[in-house]
Amino acid sequence: MARNYGQIMSAIWNDPDFRALDCESQRAYLMLVTQAEITSAGTIAVTLKRWSGYAVDSTSDSLSDSLSRLESARFIAIDEDTEELVVRSFVKWDGGANNAKRQPSILAAANAVVSHHIRAVLAVELTKLGLAHSLSDKASDSPRVVVTEVDHLPQPTTLEPQPVSVTARGTRMTPDWKPTEALIAWARTEGISDAVTRSEHSKFVDYWLAQPGTKGRKTDWPATWRNWMRTAIERQASRPAVNGSATQKALDWASIGAQATYPAIGD
Repeated sequence: MARNYGQIMSAIWNDPDFRALDCESQRAYLMLVTQAEITSAGTIAVTLKRWSGYAVDSTSDSLSDSLSRLESARFIAIDEDTEELVVRSFVKWDGGANNAKRQPSILAAANAVVSHHIRAVLAVELTKLGLAHSLSDKASDSPRVVVTEVDHLPQPTTLEPQPVSVTARGTRMTPDWKPTEALIAWARTEGISDAVTRSEHSKFVDYWLAQPGTKGRKTDWPATWRNWMRTAIERQASRPAVNGSATQKALDWASIGAQATYPAIGD
């Protein structure tokens, strides 16, 4: 059921962690907790394009940056792979944890989460509220998440100890990004000519510069580049040959310029 209100405690303005945020991040937080689609567990699907349309001067990139700051400050947790988000301490401040009629919807929303990362976050929070649940507070099956208990780490708006969640947010592509000599050597060992490497690299940079929001963030650009190059080989090899076999065409394509010296990208 869609919500028609969001419960904001006035004490949030006395929270030093919340006041330490920039105004755009504060607005992003208030926007999240007042979404009609947010569940009783504080989870919601990430819809940057729609959210950015709520203000004339908002963009997907600026909103994504605000969400990154909220996550770093531990107000929210995000899983970019499943495009899910949870507002931390939402269940506590929403008042549903002690309401027997609302508890089933909280647990159902928590169990519907796909992300191991967010399920682990919810497991810790529900346990602290005394709600019996079947979620695991471990995320060992998800290599991008580490959850450990520490003391004296304030939880925004609650100032209670909470587990640390470390999630790689990644970086965006830059116009001057270039493959290292090691990557160029790898491409040659894969049978990719220097001419093709230069051509595909230009496409690679342009493609990722154009990707908005979280989709344009990667934690390992060299690995992303290698995958792009592998896909380029497969794509070329799958094209029908005009003269000769497809296999021969792929070999010819890969060997073009193989003896040439590889100049710096962008030269």
